[in-house]
Amino acid sequence: MIVQPGWFSGDEGLLTKEDKYNAAKRAKEKEIDRLLDKINKKGMDQLSEKEKERLKQLSE
Repeated sequence: MIVQPGWFSGDEGLLTKEDKYNAAKRAKEKEIDRLLDKINKKGMDQLSEKEKERLKQLSE
């Protein structure tokens, strides 16, 4: 398959750089939402150390 510059082949078909950026941004927001929901329901103390570190990374 011939792909034009600026386009990437992926499971979803052809993606532009903007598509890839937006998909990554949505995935990051979804992960943040999941962690914040857990904090809201169970409290910050219920996050694992790995989850706390990941939340810190995502908030930077």
